[in-house]
Amino acid sequence: MTDTQKRRLRLAVSLLPVALLLGACTAGGTTESDSEPTTTPPAAPSSASPASPEPTSLVIPEVAEGEVARAEFVIGADGIPSASSIAEDTVADGGTYTVEGACIGTRAAYKVETAVSGDERRNLTSSSLRCDEPYRGTFTVTGYDGVVQLSFTDTDLIETGWVRILPAATP
Repeated sequence: MTDTQKRRLRLAVSLLPVALLLGACTAGGTTESDSEPTTTPPAAPSSASPASPEPTSLVIPEVAEGEVARAEFVIGADGIPSASSIAEDTVADGGTYTVEGACIGTRAAYKVETAVSGDERRNLTSSSLRCDEPYRGTFTVTGYDGVVQLSFTDTDLIETGWVRILPAATP
């Protein structure tokens, strides 16, 4: 055997374990370490406090007396979101109104627009609400009398939410 042949043979023999290892990694079969763990993970300490449960439901209030509009958003059991926006009454120029809302998740955004048929919509107010506390904000209508459209504009971070407009309480 020539020196060149001996070097090739040594190289092939030295690369054989690497080739076998790579073949085992890509073969797609299971190995003993894939099928069962060799050690059992330690149990959680009993003194650990349990995580606070995530809220799973939100009560959407009934229509209140004087309610102007409302919007609701729900992700159904099938994972498909649904939204509704209902106008109950009208707003008046110079009137002050309260927006109330709540949600499950992180935060949501809403807007209130004019909604007279045939007219270009005009934004009357918009804001966002955090889901960790009930929301309450006020706005005053200027230069408009009529029906409004209240709708969610960002629901990516919630699973359920509602907002509604009521006349602001007078002191």
